[in-house]
Formats: sequence, C-alpha cells, structure tokens
Amino acid sequence: MVTTSGKTFEHLGRVVEVTHNSVRIAIDGVAGCGSCQAKSVCAMGDAVEKDLVVDNKDLALNLNDQVRVILKQSQGMRAVTLGYVFPLIILLCVLISAVQVLGNEVEAGLFSVGAVGIYYLFLRLFRKKLEEKFVFIVEKID
Repeated sequence: MVTTSGKTFEHLGRVVEVTHNSVRIAIDGVAGCGSCQAKSVCAMGDAVEKDLVVDNKDLALNLNDQVRVILKQSQGMRAVTLGYVFPLIILLCVLISAVQVLGNEVEAGLFSVGAVGIYYLFLRLFRKKLEEKFVFIVEKID
C-alpha cells in the first residue's frame, strides 16, 4: 500500500533480513499505486516486491516485522530529477549540439545516448554519496 500524506510517501513492508549494520525490508505489493499521484514516476509502480536496505540504528526490528517506510516528498522529487529529468536534458542538449556540429543524425544520436550512459555511470560510481542524501524513515507497525 502506498499513501501520500502531505509531504511524504509511505510504503508498507516486512523485514526479511536483520544484520548488525543494516535491515533489509521487502516492500509489499503495490496495491495502492492506482490512486497515488506519483505512480507515473515511481519505481515502485512496476514492481511486485522491492527490497530496500536501511541502516540498523536503534530500530529494534526482528525478522518478519511489519514496518512502514517513509520518504519525504522532496527526496522523492530529487530522485526523479536525478533519474529522469537530468538524463533527458543531457540527451536533448547533446543531441541538438551534435546534430549542429556533425550534421549526421545517427552519430548525434549515438553521442547523446553515450552521454546519458556516462551520466548513469557517474550516478553508479557516486551511489554511496547519494545514499547518504536519501534518508528512509522506518516505523514498526504494532
């Protein structure tokens, strides 16, 4: 179930693994996505079950505990911007520039797709730094 309450997105899940440093949570099926306003840009909308790993800081969670995972709306918008908006801007800018410089649409298209690939490679390389910026709040459901 997905709910949007004011400035947060909430997903229900269950704890599937607990270690000293982290907790792995399986986000349940997305039955509530049909009414969610962010369903078109949310990666949860196309998944039956999605795993999420969060730091195990004073969570006191056990295996199979039901939890609510909360993400601030501003962080969700940051994720959409990094994952979709910036790559689109890069694609269009490189495509238009390359067509003007090269005059060959096929080469320009290859350059623009390559530029987006490099962008995603940099996101992958800096994922640890990005993970620090995205903070998930986990609440145990009694």
